[in-house]
Amino acid sequence: MLRVAVIAASKTCCALNEPFRDPTTESGLTASAEEDVRALSGSDAEFVILRSGEDGYGVRAMLYTKNGYTAVYGISDEDSGEGSWTVYTAGRIIG
Repeated sequence: MLRVAVIAASKTCCALNEPFRDPTTESGLTASAEEDVRALSGSDAEFVILRSGEDGYGVRAMLYTKNGYTAVYGISDEDSGEGSWTVYTAGRIIG
């Protein structure tokens, strides 16, 4: 749901001719875009937009962390725009 909220916020910013990305913030989004993502997704998870489209909108790669899991999303097929998720969990190895 978070990725869908990011896409929706991006489309809103684009339609209003407002900036979407801000690489100086923790999330990689402008404050208004991040507020939209949180409101649309209902999520309090940490996320970072790592890469947007060439026009500065959309999401090409993102990182999402919640409840000990980290999910990395990336466009795996540039031609079709198909993306995939890789999910990691942290665990203690020693001790």
